[in-house]
Amino acid sequence: IRALTEHGIINVRAVVNPEKVGYGVMADVFVEVEPGQVREVAEIAANFPQVSYVACSTGECDVSISLRVRSIEELFNFVTEKLGKIPGVRRTQSFLLPVKIKDLDTWLPPGVEDNNISLEPI
Repeated sequence: IRALTEHGIINVRAVVNPEKVGYGVMADVFVEVEPGQVREVAEIAANFPQVSYVACSTGECDVSISLRVRSIEELFNFVTEKLGKIPGVRRTQSFLLPVKIKDLDTWLPPGVEDNNISLEPI
C-alpha cells in the first residue's frame, strides 16, 4: 500500500456514508451555460458543500453535477437559489437518483479483481 500511495496510484481516506448523516437524497443536475463560462460555472458549483462531483461536459449539457441533500425541498432550494443564480447559468435539469448501484469509491480498473493488471505507475 505504501508504494501505491507514494506513486499516487491510490489514496487512503475515510469515506462518509451520506445516508447515515442525514443526506439521503441523491441528485444529478445538468447545467446549460453561456458560451465561454463553462469552467467558471463548474468551479463555483464545486465550492458548494452539497456538491460531491462536478465535471465539464460536451453536448447538450455543459456541466454535470452530483449532489447530496437532506430533502427534495433542499434540492429545489439549492437548484433555484444557489445554482440558478450563478452568472452564466442558462438552464438546469435535475434528476433524483433513488437507487445507487455503483459509486466511484468502489471502482477499480478492469482486470484488478483477476490480478490481470499491473498497478505500476505509467
